[in-house]
Amino acid sequence: MKRLYFLTLVIFLSVCTSGWSQEDVEEVSKVDEKASESAEILLQVRQMYDQGRVHEIHPFIEDAISKDKMIKEDQIEAYKLLVLSYIYLDQSIEADRAMLELLKKNKLFAPNDTDPTELHHLYDTYRTWPIFRTGLFYGANLSITEVLQKNGIQNLGEGTNENGDYKSDWGVLNIGLLLEKDFLKRMITLETNFIYGTLTNQYAQSTADGRITRGSYEENEEPEIENQTFFGVNAIVQYHPFYKEYDYRSIKPYAFIGGSSNFLLSAKLNNSTSHKVEGGTTPTPRDAILYGNGAEEGNNTTIRNGDNYYLLGGIGAKWQSNTFHFFLSGQYSYGLNNLTVKNYNAADFRGYNDIKIHYFQINLGIVYSWYAPKKLTF
Repeated sequence: MKRLYFLTLVIFLSVCTSGWSQEDVEEVSKVDEKASESAEILLQVRQMYDQGRVHEIHPFIEDAISKDKMIKEDQIEAYKLLVLSYIYLDQSIEADRAMLELLKKNKLFAPNDTDPTELHHLYDTYRTWPIFRTGLFYGANLSITEVLQKNGIQNLGEGTNENGDYKSDWGVLNIGLLLEKDFLKRMITLETNFIYGTLTNQYAQSTADGRITRGSYEENEEPEIENQTFFGVNAIVQYHPFYKEYDYRSIKPYAFIGGSSNFLLSAKLNNSTSHKVEGGTTPTPRDAILYGNGAEEGNNTTIRNGDNYYLLGGIGAKWQSNTFHFFLSGQYSYGLNNLTVKNYNAADFRGYNDIKIHYFQINLGIVYSWYAPKKLTF
């Protein structure tokens, strides 16, 4: 009985597999048949054009397309021949209509060097560049802390050897949206992006006399790590040095400058004085939350400024792929303001150093170009 069940299952699976395979073969056969028919139609259109039977091209193409006999690549070539035929007949209105239809079917169409001058002139009377671009990017930030003034617990000790030290660290996350628009024949691109990111700085200070310790890089003790999260808006001007050949290069380098405004969402410490040596006082909320939920602004316990500003600049490269392009960029953002709030309540001498944070940023993104071809007025 078990053998009978097994044999039945094998036969069933064989029949199903055979049916699926047959369907796949039939589908491939239909695609090949349409491609072959499309190539034959395009060949007839070329013969009409070469023989001067240009009046026959338009109805022939429209009939083939309406009956779904042509693949997209062959439709584009056929419409190019249609545009050329209208130019030959000096029918400018029909040539304009055919060119617009051609650009809708292929947003990246451009005449080549062997095409007639008249086709180039007609092409130049249309808006063929993207009206704007939208994209996504992801990356990371490497922070650099600059000390403006040493104030309190991050400057303890009678000697300068106990001032401690800041160390650069990579942010965990950097993600954003962008909007771009070209100007001056694509030499200049204006970009606005919105970013959610993180910045970190590490502070280490080790004392050997029973007072506060904040870790040591050398002794593998845990340093004080401040994690900031922020929402930023960047305004950027890109310059494309090879803009005259913009459409003929797959990789396009560029440089950019701009500014950013970052709103701090939170600033928290993972260590702080919770690592006080034996006999130290109990950590307070001030020791863990410098900004955000838990920081009591009414009691002057908010230590970090919420609004911070940066100048930025960098370089990048774009790789074109149809209506998409990918980019890789590196930028440096220079902090303009002190991140530490002035005159906050620094009770128990728990003052924080005045600092700026500068950072390197690496981003990898994908951008989509939005086209709206139309006839321009000249």
